[in-house]
This record gives sequence, C-alpha cells and structure tokens, in this order.
Amino acid sequence: MILTVKFIIAMLCTLLVCLWRPLRLDAWVGAAVFRPRCLLVFIASRLGIFGLLFFVLKTTPQSDINWYYGEGRAVLDGLLPLRDFMPVYGPWFSNICAWLLRVADTPVTLMFFALVLEIVSVPLWLRVGDRLFTRGQSDAALLLYTCCPLSLINVPITGQNHIWYAPLLAGAMLLLMRHRSLLCGMMLAFTILAVKMLSMLFVPPFCWASKRRWVFGLGFFGLLIPAYGWYWWQGADMTKLMSFHAQHGSSGNLPFLLGITGLDFSEPGLRSLANLAGLLLLSGLFLTAMWQRRVRTPRQVLIFLPLLTLVTLLISKKSYASYLEMALFPLCLLAAAAPKNAVRTLFTAGCALAACEPSVWFRLLANQELSNLWHGIQHGSPVWAFLLLALLDFALLTFYCLGIAWLWRQSAAELSSPEGARS
Repeated sequence: MILTVKFIIAMLCTLLVCLWRPLRLDAWVGAAVFRPRCLLVFIASRLGIFGLLFFVLKTTPQSDINWYYGEGRAVLDGLLPLRDFMPVYGPWFSNICAWLLRVADTPVTLMFFALVLEIVSVPLWLRVGDRLFTRGQSDAALLLYTCCPLSLINVPITGQNHIWYAPLLAGAMLLLMRHRSLLCGMMLAFTILAVKMLSMLFVPPFCWASKRRWVFGLGFFGLLIPAYGWYWWQGADMTKLMSFHAQHGSSGNLPFLLGITGLDFSEPGLRSLANLAGLLLLSGLFLTAMWQRRVRTPRQVLIFLPLLTLVTLLISKKSYASYLEMALFPLCLLAAAAPKNAVRTLFTAGCALAACEPSVWFRLLANQELSNLWHGIQHGSPVWAFLLLALLDFALLTFYCLGIAWLWRQSAAELSSPEGARS
C-alpha cells in the first residue's frame, strides 16, 4: 500500500507543477497573504498524510525508522554508542532518539520528530531565500517545496533522518551570512555528531566562503574532536562506523547501474575502486570551484549544497535518493528563480522518481544487485524486473546529471553578479 500511495502522490505533484502556468500560480505568488496560507497548506499536508497513515489506517512504520528505534532502545538499555554497539549514524543521534523514546516508546515518535524538524526548517530557509533571492522567488520556492513529492513521501511516510539536516544547514547558512564563523563551524560539527558523517560534504564550501576560515575551523574541530575524543576515552572503536558505510550499498547510483553489464560493485575490490574514484571526483570538483572562484559567496554555497549532494548520489555506491532532502529547499529556491517552468517541472518529476525508486528496487528485486542477473542468482526475480529497474535508474541518473550541469552553470553565473564580483 505504501508504494501505491507514493505513486499517487508523485503523479499528482508532477501534474500540479506542469499546470503552474495554466493555473496562473505566478499571480498568487508574492501577494501579502500568500506565504502564511502556503505555510498552512504545507503543514496541513504533512500532518494530514502522517495522521492518516499512522493514526487512522494504523500503518506500521517502515524503512530506516526501525534502525533509529533500535539505536534509541540500546541507549535506554544503558549501552554506549561506538563501544557497546555500532551506531549506523552519529553518536549523538542515538542519544537524541533515546530522549524522544522516553516521551513515547514507539517508532512513530521518531517519525513525528522528523516532521517537526521539517516544519521548523522551512521558515529558516525562507529567511535565507529572502536575503539571497527576491521575496517572490522565495514564495515560489515555498510552493514548489510544498508540492515536492520527495518531501511529501520521505518525511511524513518514511520519516528518514536526512531531513534532520535541513534546519541545521539553514541555520549554518544564516550564520555564514552574518559572518558568525565560529558558530557556523560548530553547527557543521553538530550535524556530523547528531545526524551522520554525510554532512562532511558541506564543510569545504562553508569553510571557504567564511570571512574568517581559521575561526570556522576552530569552531568545527573544537566541537568535533572533544566529542569523538570522549567516546574514544570510553573505549569506543572509531573505525567501525567508517568501515560499515564503506561496505554498504544501495541502488540509484552509477556503480549499481553498471551492474547490468555484469560488474559487481559489491565486491570489495571494485567497491574500493569506485569509492576512490568518487573521492577524487568530488575533490577535483571542489578544487576547480576554488580556482574559478565559484564558492566565495553565500549564494554560491547555497548552490553547492545540492550540487555536491547530486554528485554524491551519482557516484557513490551507498547513495540513497533521500539524501536529496538535505538540500531540497535550496534546490527549490534555484528552480523557482528559473525563468522557464520546464525547469520546475523537470525538478518535480525527478524528485518523484527519486522518491519512488528505492521502494521499486525492494519490490522488484528485494534489494538485489543488478549484476545478479549475469551470475544466475536472481532469487526468483524475473529478467524483466532487472531490466525495468535498470531503465528506471538510468532515468534517475540522467536527472542527476542534468541537475549537476545546470547547477555548475548557475555557480558560474554568480561570478558576474555584483556580490560575486566583490568577492
């Protein structure tokens, strides 16, 4: 039933954005009453879907939420993350889950908390948007975000913790624009401790755009090193978490799609080669951006949040489409500022595909690698299921590539802006 709900939401959202111009939505955006009304619709839609599924239909929480619940229960039982059990996420994440479970001992509590964080993040992103874009563009981004299938599906239905990043990254953006380098660095360190290490992606652009980079570094390492140092002092093994993520995999990325040729990137040698290639590509991309002065202003940092996320989704063997939630509102701001509605439509359709692809992978192949087709290990899945998922992933990766190219051009366009020229 969950997959059916996802498909219905994805199709309705894409259709609505396709009809942006015929419905004259631009005429509503920017009016004084638009923002509070759109915020009300946004909150009502999320709470409505959440309440319908888990309180009316009594649906059982699925996906990663059961991992979160298990880690929270482990802390409540007196275990220490990284020493007594291996947390999949940051060490403070397990403690936050434990505190929440003291209120109500059910996975639904953790899902509701994710929903609250998303609601809190939107006004923060709107403040960022109002400073970097026009108010009309920020309002259009709010409408686009309200209609975004990825947000509608992954937050109130699956409650994945990637949305935890949203208010923290929005807060870091506000601190960056106010030249609070120390607090900005501490905020980035907190995202690693309280969610997971994925936000290491965003440390270089925030640091490079800070007016006082050494102060940013002081705030970042001044929180991160003592925090992890305390766990090490308690006897924790700091290598377990890195090892787990290095050996884990997912669908929806280039290594997975290449499995249709018979290459098995779940094999340690190929996986290590793919990880190394991904690291080199990300490093080369950022070094090029530094050399070309593409990451000096807050608006350029805003561009690099979704840009680095999309590159990671494309090349990493472990890259779930829900990672896009981290920088989803910045992507909405940039899409809303585009002059053509085709950009908004493509964005919404791509998000619909990203929201549904992991569930399709599970339903068709039970999370098998595409390379199993060549190795004769199909576990009962028909050949057409492998081919269909390969086609679906090809479309998803095409969306990622188009997004990367478009965002890279956007970062270059910022060089000719007055703010970019002053940097």
